[in-house]
Amino acid sequence: MKKKNVKTISLMIERKRKGMYKKIPLFLLIITFATSLTTGCSNIIEWIFDSPQYEQPKDISYLIEKQLKEANITSLEQKSNLLHNANIDQIRNYLITGKLTCVEVTAYYLKRIQILNKKMHIVISVNPEAITEAKKLDEQGPPSKNTSLLYGIPILVKDNIETKDKMPTTGGTIALKDNYAKKDANVIQHLRANGAIILAKANLSELAGLSFIYPIEPSGFSALGGQTLNPYGPGTLNVSGSSSGSAAGVAADLAPAAIGTETYGSIIGPASANSVIGVKPTLGRLSQSGIIPLSHTYDTAGPLTKTVKDAALLLSLMEGYQPDEPSTHHLNYFTSLNPHRLKGAKLAATKDFNSSTIGRKIIASLKAAGASVDLISYHIPEADLKNSFKKIIAYEFRQDFSNYLKESQPFFGVNSLSDLISFNNENPKERIPYGQNHLIYAENLKLTEKESKQKIATLNKITKQYIVSPFFQDKNYDAILTINLKANLSKYGTLPSDISAYASLPTVCIPVGYLRGNIPVSITFIGPKNTEQKLLSLAYSFEQANPKRIPPKIK
Repeated sequence: MKKKNVKTISLMIERKRKGMYKKIPLFLLIITFATSLTTGCSNIIEWIFDSPQYEQPKDISYLIEKQLKEANITSLEQKSNLLHNANIDQIRNYLITGKLTCVEVTAYYLKRIQILNKKMHIVISVNPEAITEAKKLDEQGPPSKNTSLLYGIPILVKDNIETKDKMPTTGGTIALKDNYAKKDANVIQHLRANGAIILAKANLSELAGLSFIYPIEPSGFSALGGQTLNPYGPGTLNVSGSSSGSAAGVAADLAPAAIGTETYGSIIGPASANSVIGVKPTLGRLSQSGIIPLSHTYDTAGPLTKTVKDAALLLSLMEGYQPDEPSTHHLNYFTSLNPHRLKGAKLAATKDFNSSTIGRKIIASLKAAGASVDLISYHIPEADLKNSFKKIIAYEFRQDFSNYLKESQPFFGVNSLSDLISFNNENPKERIPYGQNHLIYAENLKLTEKESKQKIATLNKITKQYIVSPFFQDKNYDAILTINLKANLSKYGTLPSDISAYASLPTVCIPVGYLRGNIPVSITFIGPKNTEQKLLSLAYSFEQANPKRIPPKIK
């Protein structure tokens, strides 16, 4: 009998002892154990307990090396120059013209992960069947312009988004290290339906950055994945969070694109710090199904990419756009991107732009493209709102996460936030090296559902009064524009987490340059709800007229 079968049965018995599998008699566990001893059959375990019989090794380089041998690619080094820093559009063209195969593309990114991940801690797990999936696509022949829009494109996925494969969905916490999903999250279903290869799971601020309610651990750290580093300054620049690995992975060229999630700056912050494009859509445009929850009121997924066009493509597909389905054509953001959209645009830029040379250059560039730009300042009672927001998140996390645990049953008897706290206390050095005051705060918070809803209503009311009404309704601005320097944690610039989160507004963050050669600077377009098409076109127009992002030089 395989050792992992013995281990699995032992886990099942332990779970039974701790109160799980209440409907399964103990004698059935014993019969299953005996059957496995005599037959070595793991399928019966999987059938009875719906528990997948595989486990990601701690050293993912083994899985990568095995796949690279299976790929048997002799020309990869010769062709790697085509793929270095390539975007989705370029890769798709290489596949269509036959310059590259799906296997070659997938192998390139696996090799990048193998080389860089031990230092950068960007990836938690890899898909052991990525090359197999690529081979199946190659057997169908090269794609055409009418083939699935992500045919053979490897995508990195934040490790709080469920994928039905041999990668667990962990949230970066050790208690969920064997949490294998029964189905893909809704956004992943859409990506796979369009030919994407889910390459790997990206590291993150543990549990999607819940610690922001009670800051104790650095951005980009998780007990499972370690500390993600910023490719532009490993160990010196802030990587930001919580979609740290997703943004750093795209920046370090471990994948052409990635999926992250945001509750309070968790896509836009890492996009800014790692010099990539990030889109946080209007809340509700993307399904939350299959995502480890932080807050059902404020959570959303979103793309991180190297170009605005790629971000528009991914967002369209994640929302459900299908080229052959006319009823979804209103979701197509990428074919109608307008390189001249800035002409005639009315923008409100924060006064931070005027305090630096690069900020003044950006304003000049916007005006040269035909936009009118007013320098503005906005004020909202930040301290009160942020405290209210933290309490909402803590309250909803306790409810939503406990419900998620009860459904997924990822570890012995860990069915609630309280159980997770107890589990962590059993080995705090390994499981919670920075402590878990944020979890304890959420568990002990005295807040009722009625009080939480009142706080949400107050946030909506105040942000409408201070942001939405004066800027978007009264003065009719197309977008509010902020300049961001998230990588070095200076007070220069304004990351619009408050506007974007509290008012549930869409945002698009794009790189605009670098300070002292390697510190990324970005700008963020914020618009009224459901103006993704306009924001993406504004960002695309700026991108086309200005210097492109520069990939990091990783030593």
